[in-house]
Amino acid sequence: MILSVITLLVVLLIAYWWGNAGVFDALLHLLCVIVAGALAVALWEPVTVGFMLDGGFGEYAWGVTLGGMFVLLLLICRLIVDAACPFRPKVSRMLDWSVGSLLGLCSGVLTMGLVLISIGHIASTRELLGYQGWIRDPGSDAPKQSESGAPATLMMNAAAGFYGWLSDASLAPIVGNASLARWRPDIAADGGSLLRDSIEGGKGRLSTPSNGVSIVSAHYDPSFALKSGGSGAYAVLVSLKRPGYDKGAGFTMSASQARLIDGNTGSSVFPAEFAQAEQGAGDSLVRYRFSGDGSYLGSTASSEESLACLLFPATGLKRSKDGPLFLQIKGLRIQLPTPKTDAAEMARAVSSGGKQVQIAADADTPVVPASELRLDTGLQGAMIDRNGMPGSLTEDNGKLTGGAATHITRGQNAKGDVRGFFEPNGQRMVMLKCSRDTAVDLFNVNRTRKDAEKVGMNGEPVLVDDKNNIYAPCGYLWKDDVKNEYEIYLEPPEEGFTINRFRRAANSGELQIMYRIPNGVTIKLVVLRDPNKSIGEGRVVGSANLTVEAGAPSR
Repeated sequence: MILSVITLLVVLLIAYWWGNAGVFDALLHLLCVIVAGALAVALWEPVTVGFMLDGGFGEYAWGVTLGGMFVLLLLICRLIVDAACPFRPKVSRMLDWSVGSLLGLCSGVLTMGLVLISIGHIASTRELLGYQGWIRDPGSDAPKQSESGAPATLMMNAAAGFYGWLSDASLAPIVGNASLARWRPDIAADGGSLLRDSIEGGKGRLSTPSNGVSIVSAHYDPSFALKSGGSGAYAVLVSLKRPGYDKGAGFTMSASQARLIDGNTGSSVFPAEFAQAEQGAGDSLVRYRFSGDGSYLGSTASSEESLACLLFPATGLKRSKDGPLFLQIKGLRIQLPTPKTDAAEMARAVSSGGKQVQIAADADTPVVPASELRLDTGLQGAMIDRNGMPGSLTEDNGKLTGGAATHITRGQNAKGDVRGFFEPNGQRMVMLKCSRDTAVDLFNVNRTRKDAEKVGMNGEPVLVDDKNNIYAPCGYLWKDDVKNEYEIYLEPPEEGFTINRFRRAANSGELQIMYRIPNGVTIKLVVLRDPNKSIGEGRVVGSANLTVEAGAPSR
């Protein structure tokens, strides 16, 4: 509140000053503000990254560079203009006050907007004098604007929007499209509070030097299942190095401090999940969801270098056909290599940082018969009408593509024109039967029940191929024989695809766990593992020999 009041008073004072000075002086000053601001924004990133970040300025580099260059360039512009235009034409006093005040108001808005953005890029607490413009939303995991009508928010949005528009209009680059609007969008949100949204209310670092983070690989899988729901994700595997660590700690980061940017559209999306290396997890990465206000990526402080994988929902990014992709992390913008589209490679990047993790069965491991691990897209007897889709299930041309529904009954009037589950191009649907008295019965067979108890209720059954790539479930179908109802999930439920979730099939019914597996893969093992622990702590509950052969694409 205090910051908004100060901002408003300063802008009104600037408007009054230039209204009193006259329309011609006000116009010259507005032009100086526009030119100085445009030059400062254009030089901001190259000067900060090239000289300031690695030159010891650290947490002050982004803010001091932008604010300092703007003030210096504005002073130079004023000196040049005052020397070139020593005389002012005389106009009526009413015109001086009315138009001069309006031009002064524009100067004040742009000036205060840039000043506030600069201040917001300097290390401080998340809240500045009672103002916190953008916060993380526990409901969607992504930051949202909390004070849209506050003067400080309006000033920063106005300045960022104006210079973003200029960067695509009269000041657009002659070669290429490297504009502020496309390559560094939402600087108002970053300055408003997002960049300072670090661990412990702003005590963590808000910047990283150029040698603090590097890209290992980038991946894209349109069928990758996120814990927050929905399918399709980009994965960016990064190496976090000691120059970017917090004092006395490792590398820490909130969801507000990173974003994936499409360089053609200017669209950006925040990460929804992350997987990180942890002590005792071996080569495995432990996967978490960025949820609410208390989730932070954090590397181990004792290591010189640590791997982490950021997962961005593909649905939130307006992707151009061939535009560059950038990862912006703590202000530093890094161009990504072309994302790899191999689903197995992406799964390996998320689970083990791209490394091969050795998993083997023992002599007592039961064999999963072909009838219980198979290629199948059928609804197992469920009847679903396209004109009366239950729950949040979605379909495309008679194939279920996403969503979830419970208490699905075989109504007499159901046409059954939804015929199965959708298979993305290059992938097949694999079903694992985990019902009572199957090879992977998690609740009644002594061996697998004991394995499930050791892993814990958070354990989930994953498939492992002959190259030790790991495939997590993408859904399940449960038929309740008692009520003669079906339950279908093609998105992660609240607790995930876990033993706790599958307890409903302990005594009755038929449970089919679904996986999307790339063509040409040979599944060798069924492993029960806690996704929050090393894969090495999992238990092999079944061996198999299923080769996923290419089939006709879903139509």
